[in-house]
Amino acid sequence: MGLASLYDSRFQRSFTKTMEELRRAQQARRDKELHALEQLKDIALSHIQQNSTFDPAKFGFVISRAFVFNQAHLASAKKLASFAAGNGVVEKKVVDYVSKVPQMAA
Repeated sequence: MGLASLYDSRFQRSFTKTMEELRRAQQARRDKELHALEQLKDIALSHIQQNSTFDPAKFGFVISRAFVFNQAHLASAKKLASFAAGNGVVEKKVVDYVSKVPQMAA
């Protein structure tokens, strides 16, 4: 019985350690993906402003163009909203901007 208890303890420690390593690896991957998405949003915004074509695959990303453009549009709207002064003019511009769907260049 003592030997079985010893093996069980070792298994539990090994399992706990493995799960911690998995969680760290998953978090590192998520952080890397978020950073890459931020970079891709910046690239998409510059393409939107220049009315040029944009394909995430050309930059090594496997992601929907629509998703990237929506994220870029949302980031741009948030940036515009951060300058809101409370006089209603900027707020109206933010609402107008958000209501427009960005045109994706072919």
